Amino acid sequence: MEKIVVGEIETNCYIVPHENGKAFVIDPGGEAARIAARLDALSLLPCAILLTHGHLDHIAALPELVSIFEQRKIGLEIIIHKNDSMFLGEDSFSAHCATFAAATGGSDDFVRDIWQGMPCATRFMEEGDVIGRFSVIHLPGHTQGSVALYDAKNARVFSGDTLFRGTVGRTDLPESSAALLKKSLARILTLPGGTTVFSGHGGQTSIEDEKALFL
Repeated sequence: MEKIVVGEIETNCYIVPHENGKAFVIDPGGEAARIAARLDALSLLPCAILLTHGHLDHIAALPELVSIFEQRKIGLEIIIHKNDSMFLGEDSFSAHCATFAAATGGSDDFVRDIWQGMPCATRFMEEGDVIGRFSVIHLPGHTQGSVALYDAKNARVFSGDTLFRGTVGRTDLPESSAALLKKSLARILTLPGGTTVFSGHGGQTSIEDEKALFL
């Protein structure tokens, strides 16, 4: 597994080998050419892009990444929870502007500075879906469609912006809910204590360590 920290907001993008020389890309938040170059260096072809949620700092590289691999005649699945579908497709610009205006106290300059038209999802994930080695856990709160991707065999979970080392995701954004995040936090913390947590930003932690803080 490879972690690449990308974009102005320093989002963790993960490359997770799948099978037969293919890989999943989780949360390509920027720097598409760098992500593609790392895949090439690892001799891996992306088969799907898995999005823990739809905020722009987790999906900004999507248009260019799709274009890079389309030029190589490699199609990519783009998979997100249906409750975050408003962040993809031709009508998504206004949703991203509203989110970043709320996050910054009024400015949507970040969106306008980096905006490229967003592709649509090719598939929606739901609670309990199995995608390769991952089981999907729906964890609304930071966004309505936030998910974690749980790899039980390798005792790891990709938590997006639901759970970080020592803290949790923001709930002051238009699509957020503190009450739902509290329930989702309690749920993710039921995973085995030895599970390593790979978050959307910052360093890794473990379920055991976060239980000690939050429970």
